[in-house]
Amino acid sequence: MTFKSSFARAWITLALSCGATMITLSPALAQSVSSPKVAADLRLLVNGAQRDASKWGVTWARAIKGEAHVKVLINAASSDTEITDLRRDVIARGGSVLYSYLSVRALFAMVPVSALDPLSQRADVLGISPNRVTKRTGSLVQDASGATDAPALPGKGGGALTGKGIGIAILDSGVDFRHRNFAEGKDSRVRAVVDFVALGRTATNEGWDKGKDYSASVRGFVDGSKFKDDLKPLEPDSKVPDVYGHGTHVASIAAGSGSYRTPDSSGVASGADIYDVRVLDERGIGNMADTLAGIDWVIQRARVTNIRIVNMSLGAQSSDSFLVEPLARAARSASQAGLVVVAAAGNAGVDFQGRTVHGTISSPGHDPSVITVGASNTKATAVRDDDVMTRFSSRGPTRGSVVMGNGRRWVDNLVKPDLVAPGNRLIGALASQDGKGSDSKNWNFLAQSYPQ
Repeated sequence: MTFKSSFARAWITLALSCGATMITLSPALAQSVSSPKVAADLRLLVNGAQRDASKWGVTWARAIKGEAHVKVLINAASSDTEITDLRRDVIARGGSVLYSYLSVRALFAMVPVSALDPLSQRADVLGISPNRVTKRTGSLVQDASGATDAPALPGKGGGALTGKGIGIAILDSGVDFRHRNFAEGKDSRVRAVVDFVALGRTATNEGWDKGKDYSASVRGFVDGSKFKDDLKPLEPDSKVPDVYGHGTHVASIAAGSGSYRTPDSSGVASGADIYDVRVLDERGIGNMADTLAGIDWVIQRARVTNIRIVNMSLGAQSSDSFLVEPLARAARSASQAGLVVVAAAGNAGVDFQGRTVHGTISSPGHDPSVITVGASNTKATAVRDDDVMTRFSSRGPTRGSVVMGNGRRWVDNLVKPDLVAPGNRLIGALASQDGKGSDSKNWNFLAQSYPQ
C-alpha cells in the first residue's frame, strides 16, 4: 500500500500594496497561529523566530515553495463517521487528507500553516496536534508480579492462568515469531503480523502534495474490506521480524514461555496468543498517525481474534489534555470497545541532572481509561519486600490541559501511574536478524548497540 502522488506544488505569493509600490512577501514570513485549539508546541514553532519550516528539526513540517506546511492530527466531534465536510475543507484550503480513523473522529492531514487557524474555528474541530514522534519505553517476572500465586482456573482439571486463548496485541517494533519463547509445537503463538511502519512510511516521508484524499483507500486496508482473508499475515517491510528488538522483548515479558531455560524467563501469560502490530521502525521510532492506525486495526479485529489486551510500551510527549489528545482518545475508544489497554508510564522520571521530576506521564498513559504502568526494580529477587520504583520511571500527576469554550483552562491533574510492575534488568527474548536463535551472530539493533 503506497501513497501515489504527482507532487504538484503551488507557488503562493502575497502581494501587498504600499502606495504606488507593489512588494511581495513570502507566506513563510507571514505565518501566525493564535487559536488555543492548536497545540502549544505547534503554535510555538509556527510563531517562533525561525520561519523556515525546513529548519524546525521535526519530521512533520516542511517548507514548500516558501510556505510552511505541517502534518497534523485534527480531532473532530461529528455525527458523520466519514467527517466528509471537514475533509472537503482541508482540501479546499490547500491540504491533503492522509487518513480518516475508525477508532476516533480524527483526520491525519497535511495542511499549510495558514489553514490552521481557520480550521480550528470550525465547530466540529476539537483540536489540532502535530504528528508527534512516538518512542519505545523500557520494559523472576511471574514470581515478582504475583502471576505464580494466581488462583487456579475453576472447573475440571483446574490449571494456572496462562492466558491460553486470549489475544494480546503488541504495538511496538515487531515480534520475532521464530523465537522459541513463542513456539507452540511447530507453530508460533504469533498469530498475525501487520506492518503500519511500511504502510505509513510514505505518509511520513512523502504525502506533501496538495488536494489529495487518501483516506478511503487506507481505511480499506484497516477495516479489512480489501482483503478476502482478513487475518492474512502481511509481509513486514524489512523482511526481518524485529530489527530493533524492543517489541520481541516486551512480547516475551507479556506472553513468552521460557521454561526451557534456567532461570525460567516466562512471561506473565505464557500461553496467550500474540498479534504483532508494528508501529515503531528499526530504530524504535514511530509517529502518532501510525499508532492510531494500529489501534484502529486492533479494534476492528478484536471480536474475531479474541484480542482482549492492547499493550503499548511506547509513548508520545504531549501537553494536551486527554480530552482532546489523539492517542488518548483512540485508547479510550479501544477501552469502550471492551479491550484492556495497557500503556507504559514513560522513562522521564529524572532530568539531565539526575533529579526526580513529576508530571511526565506520556500519552496515551495519561488517559483515565488506560492502565498506566510504571517500572519497579525487583532487586533480582522474587519477594516484593525489597522492590522499589525505578528512578527513570515517569511520575504523575498528569499535567495536560485544554482551553474550554468559556475561555478557562482545564488541567487534567490525574494520579498516575496506576500501578508498577517489574521493569528493570528483566530477562526476555532476544530477537535476531538471521533467525538462528542462540547460534545467531547478527542480533537486533538494541543488543548490538548496548551489549552490556
